[in-house]
Amino acid sequence: MAHTVKNFLFDRGAILATNSHFWKAAAKFGFCLLPQLVVDEVNRTAEEASVNASQNSSAENAAVEFMRFLPKSNWQVTDLIKTHPELITADNQPSNQLSRNARMSFLVGQYAYGVADHERERLTILVTDDQTLIRKINELNIDQLCATSAIAVKQWVFSGEIPSVIERAQGTFKVGQKISKYGDRVGRYRSKSGWRQLLLNILGVSAIAAFLLVISLLVWQQTQPRQFNQFWQKTGLPSFPLAKPRT
Repeated sequence: MAHTVKNFLFDRGAILATNSHFWKAAAKFGFCLLPQLVVDEVNRTAEEASVNASQNSSAENAAVEFMRFLPKSNWQVTDLIKTHPELITADNQPSNQLSRNARMSFLVGQYAYGVADHERERLTILVTDDQTLIRKINELNIDQLCATSAIAVKQWVFSGEIPSVIERAQGTFKVGQKISKYGDRVGRYRSKSGWRQLLLNILGVSAIAAFLLVISLLVWQQTQPRQFNQFWQKTGLPSFPLAKPRT
């Protein structure tokens, strides 16, 4: 069987139930993607956890750990989403009666459908512990889309036991017509303060370099004044600080 390129799309529960060892290992098995919705929710959990760190649950600690891991990783954030009639409401239950978590779950399902529809040359695997969502995704019978639990993927990553649903999907997967590349719809995560921090880092390095240059020139001026003055005169710059007046 030819190697099948895979997208792993994770929901909030799958992130909060795992750790950095799994996140790093999963990236070796395929492209790891996160809906922007999931990033926002995990970040919110991490911010709430930082208020009272001494009483954090394991899920809250995982959120903090993940938000530290994400900017340094090759995981990508996507806003690709597409509505499917089977991924709008729960069985015989209007969407306005769903809980917030249930609505989020179905939105993640629409992200998975959107990525699978857009990336037809890859097998998209939704990783979630929501059994209802797993069933609904797999019942869509879309060649390039399937769903399984975080526990199953974790077992695959660390023990080599591939989940049966993924094995079946790989067996029937056929590369569809590629629509287009992700373009700017998917990109590496950068925190809201990332650009500001990057600018501060650049300015800091520049200030240090300028300080070291001045110190070097002062040392040269004091130890070899004649050679220094000859050099400085050629630059056409104003007199260097502490320079002796020319006679």
